[in-house]
Amino acid sequence: MISYLLEHNANIEAIYDGKTPFLHSIENGKISCSKLLIASKCNIHKEYSGMNALHLAASCIHPESLKFILELNQFNLVGISEQGLASIHYAAQSPSVENLKLLIEVGCNIDLESKIGMTPLYYAIQSFRYLACELLLEKGCRVSNRDNSTSLHTLVFLQVPPYTNELFKILKMLTNHPNIDLNAVDQRGYTAL
Repeated sequence: MISYLLEHNANIEAIYDGKTPFLHSIENGKISCSKLLIASKCNIHKEYSGMNALHLAASCIHPESLKFILELNQFNLVGISEQGLASIHYAAQSPSVENLKLLIEVGCNIDLESKIGMTPLYYAIQSFRYLACELLLEKGCRVSNRDNSTSLHTLVFLQVPPYTNELFKILKMLTNHPNIDLNAVDQRGYTAL
């Protein structure tokens, strides 16, 4: 269908729901469509809500999209979105832990701080991504933030509805981690308890 539309001069930069066709193809894992659009000279650098194609690919559930974007070698791995996050922060929140693995494999810093000073582990905890937390901890990520709060503080202070299974699994993993001090005091004088 895309080939037909492109042959009939469809606007390859048309915006639907804030995204170009290229960004939609990346978000939905439609790599063959992405390739057709690139062959038709689409602008791969258009943004959606301050996120470029790398940020979007890192946050989606299709690791093949992220692989494709990385192969293009057109995006800065530590480039910051308008929200103050880099691709690794988006991947830490993604439903697909494969995205996080890919970015770590290509050398992304697992302790890279966002604009507000938070690391990928913070975003994985905030999004209840157990597998992402596990991967980051296995890779030796930092477990405390600038304000001396630990990852356990992050989890405990989240304003969430009743405990979920993922939340409890993360809590258990963090309390058993050798580098997390259960009695650590942050800058406000709070412990996780």
